[in-house]
Amino acid sequence: MKLDIQPDSWLFCINRFNFPAACAQNDIILDRDFTAQNLCDLIQNSNRYHSDFGIFLNFPSQNTLWSKEQSHSSDTQHALIRNYLNHVISEIHLLGRLIPKTRQVSFMYWQAGFLTYLSTAEWTELMYTLNKSFNLRSHPERRLIAELDSFPQEEADLALLTGLGFTHLGLRYEEKTDQFSEQIKLIRSYGMNVILDMSVILTPLANDKQADTLRTLIRAGANNLCCCDAASASSGIVRQVALEEGMHHVSTNDYSHNITPEYQVNTDIIGMGTHAMTLIDNCICISADQLDQYYQKLECNTLPLQYAGYIKTL
Repeated sequence: MKLDIQPDSWLFCINRFNFPAACAQNDIILDRDFTAQNLCDLIQNSNRYHSDFGIFLNFPSQNTLWSKEQSHSSDTQHALIRNYLNHVISEIHLLGRLIPKTRQVSFMYWQAGFLTYLSTAEWTELMYTLNKSFNLRSHPERRLIAELDSFPQEEADLALLTGLGFTHLGLRYEEKTDQFSEQIKLIRSYGMNVILDMSVILTPLANDKQADTLRTLIRAGANNLCCCDAASASSGIVRQVALEEGMHHVSTNDYSHNITPEYQVNTDIIGMGTHAMTLIDNCICISADQLDQYYQKLECNTLPLQYAGYIKTL
């Protein structure tokens, strides 16, 4: 079985790990006897020798939360989203009891759905719960990342995200370069870094116009570039423009102004939400991908493990 880390590509673009950069090429040896209790034991054992860890919050697709074929009122949709949030909060509480506050969160990543579908009051509630359960504030180089589907409608939302402690916002390119550049500058004025997903900018037929667009966005303040597989054929232009603009080549097709190639993280990723990935040393655990299974396990006060295995390193 091959390891699929595609949902977490944003996480890896600004954090280097000792082995996951190559682990997509490796096999997973499934452990069919691995249980939720084994996962608890694994986390508690890692408390002994790891001082920090990362958090990944996964949000299900809209089709998972409600069917496109069925019409739902906005109240019904929010009730479904609220139900999901309640269960994520339950999972946070379970994991918070396993991880002592002496361990610091060195990075945290919220998938786009959390900012898209939750209200600002629920952003605050979720961050409050995370702060109560984990030590989010102590790590001197912490990276707290929120992915956005689109630019916030209200500038006050940027102020709130800064106040909640986010250090990076992940953006996907929108059509008008001038307007998008101004949005990047506004984010930077609130003290947050910008991670730019380039997959919609660069195609295999990257040309001088696209290179100029990329150069404009870097100069506007996009100080981290996240290159997905779709942009790999354009890596020559990406590399040329990024290095000309003084960025570091961090890994494969990722570039950064504020992360050096030597930066590595040797710690755990704790995933929460449906189909989230937990990675501790070479053990990978995937949570339930079906909502009913995810909810059922949490309502039984059990971590929602679906399967686990070990990465067979090269």
